[in-house]
Amino acid sequence: MAVQARIRDGADTDYELYRVINQQPANSIYELAKITGWSTGRVRGSVMRLERDGYVCTERSIRNGKAVLKVSPVGWKQYFTEAELEEFRQMKF
Repeated sequence: MAVQARIRDGADTDYELYRVINQQPANSIYELAKITGWSTGRVRGSVMRLERDGYVCTERSIRNGKAVLKVSPVGWKQYFTEAELEEFRQMKF
């Protein structure tokens, strides 16, 4: 029972954070923690699960002389192969 509750709570956290990332892409873990009011550890754990599952991507960047991890939603084009994208380009409407 406790394991199921933790999984459910994690899924709720991930969904809520994913909504924030979609609305405000390219924020750092720290910035996302400030926006949500969560700890950086909670945000980082959720980001890692979302990245593992293919919903977000992270990119290392330098801001104000510090290394940060920018988090953005995966774009729709990343779900398709280059051949599929080319097929879309060739379609006539």
